[in-house]
Amino acid sequence: MTTQEEVKKARSNSKRLINRQINRLQRIKIEKLDLDSEKNKLKTLFLEFENVHYHYANFAKDESDDYFLEVQTRYQAAMTDSKVLKEEMDKETMEAVVKDNKSRLARLLQYTNGEAYDAIKNCALIKDDFSFDQAKEILRKRSDVEHTIVNAVISSVCQGGKMHSAEEVCKLADDFLSGVTIIMQMARLRGFDRQCLILEIVDRLSNYIKTQWKKYAIKMKGNTEI
Repeated sequence: MTTQEEVKKARSNSKRLINRQINRLQRIKIEKLDLDSEKNKLKTLFLEFENVHYHYANFAKDESDDYFLEVQTRYQAAMTDSKVLKEEMDKETMEAVVKDNKSRLARLLQYTNGEAYDAIKNCALIKDDFSFDQAKEILRKRSDVEHTIVNAVISSVCQGGKMHSAEEVCKLADDFLSGVTIIMQMARLRGFDRQCLILEIVDRLSNYIKTQWKKYAIKMKGNTEI
């Protein structure tokens, strides 16, 4: 018989998949993914979330409404805001984005929003090797924006719950490496290089990986003290 805790865990996993797909949609202009296909995937994930949510609501009706509303709001925003992306993807200049800079610029765009996003989004259309450098320079002139981006990078790797699969751990590693690259390019690594942040990241891993990390950390500490 399915328990309340099992259903709650299934609902959390379903929400995690939705958030991951929403993040994928937000990067669609840069990574040139098929918009309709990605939106259909999100729709399927949300329908699955609805089913598991209503199952859980039978156990705990009083705490379910806000949780569902949070996911539903993000889902609706992603499905609505993505309507304009297809036209952007069809522009010939988008095909000329330099591949060497694409991933770093895509990640930078993911960590910005509002006026900051509007200020650098056209850098994705630049045909030379300096698209990421130009976006970085634009943001450098806005110190408050740089601070916001550093916080967004930190949140992306420190928050989000436990990692239960190899895929999730690999994504965390990718987010961490790309985030460090961006912060180093902004010369703001000091805001990221703190022991408490490292411990928060490690705490998201499985007990086995945390044990291995602890052994490695102790070994490294011993080597530096020799």
